[in-house]
Amino acid sequence: MKKIDIAGKKFNRWNVLSYEGNGNYLCICDCGTERLVNGHNVKNGKTKSCGCYRDEKKSSTSTKVIIKCKFCHKEKKVSFCHKHQKFCSVECKAKSTYQTKKCLICEKEFILSKKSKKEYCSQKCANAPKIQKFIEKADRTTYACKNCKKKRTVLNSLYRKKNFKFVFCSVKCKSEFHKKTIEKKCLCCEKKFIPKHTRQFLCSLECSGVFRRGKKKSEFWMENGYKVLSLGDGKGIKEHIKNMQDHIGRDLKKNECVHHINENKLDNRIENLQLMTKSNHAKLEPPHG
Repeated sequence: MKKIDIAGKKFNRWNVLSYEGNGNYLCICDCGTERLVNGHNVKNGKTKSCGCYRDEKKSSTSTKVIIKCKFCHKEKKVSFCHKHQKFCSVECKAKSTYQTKKCLICEKEFILSKKSKKEYCSQKCANAPKIQKFIEKADRTTYACKNCKKKRTVLNSLYRKKNFKFVFCSVKCKSEFHKKTIEKKCLCCEKKFIPKHTRQFLCSLECSGVFRRGKKKSEFWMENGYKVLSLGDGKGIKEHIKNMQDHIGRDLKKNECVHHINENKLDNRIENLQLMTKSNHAKLEPPHG
């Protein structure tokens, strides 16, 4: 392959003088410095100068420019690449684009853009004047609490509802009033006590245990809708079974049971009871589900 001689030619800032061997050429830069450079790099543009071009480029970017802030009107030195900067700091930029206002109702300060025309800090404050106008127009009635006798005002729309009466101002007053007025007798020990709820008939856990076990004389309890008579020592027998055994004069067999004719479990008269086998009784019962 024939060698191409580039002596006497110019590439970027290099002026090629002569060939020095091993692919190197003696070149002189526009600034006057001489240096041996690879001919391949000179032709391709990998080396453009001795380094003076790079230094000039750095000095041009490193030069500083003075700008004037649009908000505080202060002068500041900035690098050449930031010459289009409009504000001296981030705070000045935020202050120019945003503003602080006081809420007309709660008087709290909130931040918003200068273009917006908001006057309230939240939707709750914005709805407050509408609610106030509605309350002023609406009719009200006053009532006194039965317990503390404090007066309270309520809208007529609530007070005039069917089966809805305002008697107490709070749940505490209601519970205190019931404790004062309501007293019950315990079914076991027959002592007076104040119940915690309307369905309480026994004064303590001890009385409830005694009552359920049937230790009290002539006592009974309910089991799955049937009346169970106590036999003492925590034992019992269902009333309809006992009535049938007394009528027959013997105990029931394993495959026998007693059926209520009118399907009322508490009607334990002998006229309403019928003795039959368990298989026949299962046929009388309606299917579940």
